[in-house]
Amino acid sequence: MVKLSVEEIRCIFILENVVLARTEKMGDFVVDMALDQLESIFDSQYFFRINRQLIASRAACKSYADAGFGKLLVEVHPAHGVNTVVSQLKVKKFRLWINENR
Repeated sequence: MVKLSVEEIRCIFILENVVLARTEKMGDFVVDMALDQLESIFDSQYFFRINRQLIASRAACKSYADAGFGKLLVEVHPAHGVNTVVSQLKVKKFRLWINENR
């Protein structure tokens, strides 16, 4: 068991049916909770549910670009190998969130 502070976590994602928390310096850690549960406990000011596979911190979202069909492709660092596309339904909310306090 390792205790991670919320500030250390850059993203949480599902890879091969395993939920992983990725940090900037310490790598990946297996998380024993579903993304839905994590989404409900993380502060939405700092974390955004990009899609069904990914929750990203504001610090991890480096840029975004049009992905066609009203969707956005988000560059998340550190890279993790899962889909980073924001659906049409969440684009407006994502843009508001990412531009808050910047």
